[in-house]
Amino acid sequence: MSNSDKIDDASQLIQFALHNIKQDYSYFLDESGLIANAHKTNQTELEKRKQDFLKFYDQGKWTAVIPKANWLSGYWDDKQNYQKIKLVSISQLLSYITSLTATENEALKLIPDNLFTITTSDEFVKISDVINSIILNHRQEVDALIDSLNIVEGNGRRGWDYSNFKKRNWYKEYQKYLSQHDRKGDTNIQLKGSSLLINSKNIILRGAQGTGKTFLAKSMATDIISNGETTDLNNLTEEQQNQIGFVQFHPSYHYTDFVEGLRPLANVDGNMGFELKNGVFTEFIRKARQNLELSQKSDEEQTLENDTKNLLNAYIETITIGESKLKLQGGGEFYFDTIDNDKIYLIAPRSNISHKVILKTNYLLKMLVSDADFSRPKDVSVFFKKYNIVQRQEDSYYFTVYKDIRENQQKLENHERKSPVNKNPFIFIIDIVDKAMIQ
Repeated sequence: MSNSDKIDDASQLIQFALHNIKQDYSYFLDESGLIANAHKTNQTELEKRKQDFLKFYDQGKWTAVIPKANWLSGYWDDKQNYQKIKLVSISQLLSYITSLTATENEALKLIPDNLFTITTSDEFVKISDVINSIILNHRQEVDALIDSLNIVEGNGRRGWDYSNFKKRNWYKEYQKYLSQHDRKGDTNIQLKGSSLLINSKNIILRGAQGTGKTFLAKSMATDIISNGETTDLNNLTEEQQNQIGFVQFHPSYHYTDFVEGLRPLANVDGNMGFELKNGVFTEFIRKARQNLELSQKSDEEQTLENDTKNLLNAYIETITIGESKLKLQGGGEFYFDTIDNDKIYLIAPRSNISHKVILKTNYLLKMLVSDADFSRPKDVSVFFKKYNIVQRQEDSYYFTVYKDIRENQQKLENHERKSPVNKNPFIFIIDIVDKAMIQ
């Protein structure tokens, strides 16, 4: 900048600051060239970010990531080789949809042409959820638009077309990149909402449909479950995914589905009955409590309990419903009717008390873990008294099943040992029409 330019700049600022003269914006933006320089700097920064994103992945993944990088930026780096595809930005593509609602048209305004302008996970999960919501609502029209932009069909595309976008996995790599970028140098950093949820235990996310509530809720849950390693649910192990519960409330969703209720039960003898079954929320609480109780036990206790569960599960797998029969110490026979997560239903055809008997699997586990010497049904009654559990008819059946497990234990014990269980977070997401509640 020349000395005269500096004087002109200073004069403009003095007139504005000291003499209340209206500032000449055109001078600073046009004549000083700040608009052009800002645009140039911004473009350079975006290109640098795009290359940094590509370097984040190793060479073996480039064929899958480069098309997504072009999708995110809305332009090809090598126009000469990719002229067979009419590339437009994601926001422009979605704007071609003729059946967009007024709300969706407003949502489109939130989407920048070049998604590399988005530099935080928080912002990106909201934008990607808006995009995915529109795609889901207009799947056929989006597919038709994509096909119309691919000039060459078949193998000539070589994977450099819109196929990645059609699979709805276009955003995952960039989301992972941002998650790692956010955490660079600090592995304890989490999404802002994650720390809020950890402290308050409950959060309600409000907003219009398609603004990213559900996507953000799942990202926060994933962030907490993975201890800040990822916000992408697909990156969690199966065991970690089981720590997240999800249900969507709708007009036909009932209390019995959510908490507990009676369910029809067909017996082997052909008769219909009802049983009280846990709803999805109650079952999730049971699983979380089980983890908490187990984590408070010593490694030796955990190993013993885990081995016992495996033994019982292996035994249950050998049972043929309606055919596997056992004989009581008194001589009466019974067979297995149905088995679920926490109960074993038996049929005793010749019983004078009841033809139907229900055994609880956790009671059997208590017996197996104790390794007590049960020589008669009366011993079972004495054993359960310390748990304030009063048994009647069931004692004979617990004794018989226990004895059968022990007699077959040697051939059932082919199971792998698990590592000791730690206290893990469990997160339940309730998706309602206009809000997502996280607990």
